Amino acid sequence: MFPTPSLYVALQPPKSRFIAPFPLHLSHSRSRSRVLGVSLSVPLPLSRLDRGDLVQAEAEVTQALLAAQQTRLKAEADVRAAQLRFVAARDNLARYRSGVLADAQRVLDGMRLSYRHGAASLLELLSAQRSADQAWLAYLQAQADLATATVQLQLSVGQRPAL
Repeated sequence: MFPTPSLYVALQPPKSRFIAPFPLHLSHSRSRSRVLGVSLSVPLPLSRLDRGDLVQAEAEVTQALLAAQQTRLKAEADVRAAQLRFVAARDNLARYRSGVLADAQRVLDGMRLSYRHGAASLLELLSAQRSADQAWLAYLQAQADLATATVQLQLSVGQRPAL
């Protein structure tokens, strides 16, 4: 018997998103009788029923987008909250500078004058002194609150705090 040479050629159109590939196979074998064979493979669309990987990937993309949006919204809320705390601390400190400390000092000075003239007791003078001291302590706390709010605002916008 003679050896049987054969020729096998496979043609496949370029892949497309919408058209499934249909490979075309040509074969030719040389034997006592010449045979030319043609085969066409048609994929069955059964694989389209298993879309689990695609659905999972789409869900992961959606989850990542939602996580990014949540992070952005949280950052914006943090910046707004830090800005509101800063403005409130600044306004509170301004109230102490413009009125509270001056009023406490005037009351204390008036009480000292009254005590010197005998119109007020030592207890009243000490009470006025304690009130003035409390006003100054509150003023110092307002300064500390403003410094804290300033640092928090700088951190929330991504700046290095200037101390």
